[in-house]
Parts: sequence; structure tokens; C-alpha cells
Amino acid sequence: MATDDTTGHEAQDTTLQLPVTGDSPDDTEGTTAPQATAAAGPATPTTATPPAGSTAPLPSAGPGLDPAPRPRPRIATVVWGLVVAALGVGVLIYAAGYTIDAQLALIVLLTVAGLMLLVGSLVGTRRGGRR
Repeated sequence: MATDDTTGHEAQDTTLQLPVTGDSPDDTEGTTAPQATAAAGPATPTTATPPAGSTAPLPSAGPGLDPAPRPRPRIATVVWGLVVAALGVGVLIYAAGYTIDAQLALIVLLTVAGLMLLVGSLVGTRRGGRR
């Protein structure tokens, strides 16, 4: 015996905003939800709801609005990522049976990382002066 709990709710939009005051969702008798037509097909969410407790609307990139430019990665983050990748390659080479002079490899790795940090900082300084 199957019961249909959605009787009368087929046409309602499923992207209703939750109450912010802490009331239960069943206490929204005075609000009306936008009605969808049966020919429209399955309902797809068109708007995002803000997190609970927030009264500010979520930003959206609508027509005429340019999205904020993505910040560039910091040079230090890139350099230390390359250091970790180089250490991983060293571990793989050692696991493959090759011998590595660990002291020389560490000296070379830290020297190259230091030079990359210096060059990256100089390039960033020159780039910042042109703005």
C-alpha cells in the first residue's frame, strides 16, 4: 500500500527560502510559492538560498556584471609546491633502486628554491610598480 505524500505539492517550486527566524518550515502559511506549470518539465533550482542566519543575498554574476578577477597565486606557494614535488620525485627515484647523494640533492634543491623566491619577488616588485 503506497501513499503519496506530495498530494497538492506537485506544482510548487522546490527552491523555497527557509525561514531565518528559526520557525519550522510548516509555519509558512502566509507565504506563497511561485507556481510551476506541469508542461515545464522537472524543476531545476534557479536561485541559491543564503546560509541559515544570513540576511544578505548571495552575489550572482548576472548580465552586465563582471565576475571578480581571480587572484594570482603567490610565488612562495608555487615555489614550495615545486619543492614538495621535487622531494616526491626523489623518493620515487630512490624507490626505483637508484642511489641519490642526499646532501648534494638537498643543497641543490634549497639553492634553486631560494633563487626562485628571489627572482619571483623581484618580478612581483617590478610588476607592482607599473600599476
